[in-house]
Amino acid sequence: MDSKFYISLEAARLLKEKGYDEKVEYMYDDNILTSIDVLTNSQIDRYYRNMYGVEFYGAPTKAEVIDWLESKELVIEATSLINGNKWRFSLYKRGSFYIDSLIDDRLDFPTRLEAEEAAIIKALELL
Repeated sequence: MDSKFYISLEAARLLKEKGYDEKVEYMYDDNILTSIDVLTNSQIDRYYRNMYGVEFYGAPTKAEVIDWLESKELVIEATSLINGNKWRFSLYKRGSFYIDSLIDDRLDFPTRLEAEEAAIIKALELL
């Protein structure tokens, strides 16, 4: 498992708050990405939260979240800048322009995965 492909704890919290209840293979347990049987957030709550009295958050891959957001009409696009040294993201409402980070130079990221993570958090905040 390469944790760079999974969403951050911050994104996992937002995702759960926004109703994501797809099956995941990993969850955040005390801020640590932990392998589990394939469960949904609601099943994680039943099996773990009720047992231990603390919050657990399902941790899907960034690609799975991007697909889920698309089903909610939000489209994420990561773009490589000159020489691939920097990345930016654009966020669109299906069928029309919504938010484009290219207007803000402070939103440059060293990798595509970091740009996708930032886009996921921004999209979840907008849902």
